[in-house]
Amino acid sequence: MLDTFGEFVYDYYVKHNTAVEDVISERIKLWEANVLKLDAERVFTLSGFPGVGKTWLLHRCNYFRKKHLGIYLDLKGFEDSDTPEQYLAQIQDNIQNQIGLCKFGDLFFVDHVPPAPHHPNLVKIEDAIFIPELEKGAFFVMAQQNPYSWCWNELPHPEPYKVSPFTQANAKKIFKKMKTPFPKKGNLGYSLFSSSRILPGLISIWSKFLELEESESKATEDFLAYWFQQVVPFDQPELRHELLIAGAMTWVNSFSDTNTIKKILVVTGETVSHLSIRQKFARYQWITAYKTWEEPIRTILRVWFMQSEKALASKIQHILGD
Repeated sequence: MLDTFGEFVYDYYVKHNTAVEDVISERIKLWEANVLKLDAERVFTLSGFPGVGKTWLLHRCNYFRKKHLGIYLDLKGFEDSDTPEQYLAQIQDNIQNQIGLCKFGDLFFVDHVPPAPHHPNLVKIEDAIFIPELEKGAFFVMAQQNPYSWCWNELPHPEPYKVSPFTQANAKKIFKKMKTPFPKKGNLGYSLFSSSRILPGLISIWSKFLELEESESKATEDFLAYWFQQVVPFDQPELRHELLIAGAMTWVNSFSDTNTIKKILVVTGETVSHLSIRQKFARYQWITAYKTWEEPIRTILRVWFMQSEKALASKIQHILGD
């Protein structure tokens, strides 16, 4: 089922969201033709919510590598190496292992670019590999975990291309392709997938839930745990606490509404300030420039909270008259 899901995500992004393919392919064609002279023209960045499909685009579906035959580098776990030299050797070995399979040894697809400026491991590979390669004319496609935080010191940072979530119509196509019934009205799953913006990563985890027959709230919590790990790693007790606060805050329509935020903080027993809540959620990429919730994360959090914290949800609804 998961292989079918991966293939259909590939099918959707490549065949139905052709803007992503067209923009990257056109830029690579210009690079091949030696038209892109400036370093800043040879760095292309993707952004989007965790679970939107950036990794599928670059690696799991293998589409861009199959078509353009470049080198794929995954920076996830970059902090696990003991020394910068060790991490550099790891990346160099990865590159060497792919050189024989590549049409271009200077076309790089870099995944999970973290919001971690000045980390010594990243500084090392930037100075030893990325900057020298860029100066020699290499082309980079980078998938950022956070569009507002660039971990590189010298690499140019162009405006990221935002990868869009699925529509409900496309989500239904995936369910149909997997021969899985779309959740019925009244079920938790229907609430999750009734949004106009649906993250494919949630569908993937949902499909695992269907296979393993775990609870719907567990599938939702697993997805949110994945999301949090892309931003700030939490251990399990911290994660549960963060989910509780975030779920309670889904009754806030605008994060400029300090009165509602304070009421919810009282109900949950939290002593933090409304400003710290807003700053934290902005760091998680959950708030728009207009200080409103990003979708579909609000829907996902609300569904989880209503399922996992029923008594507290009822109390908040009573106090707010919702």
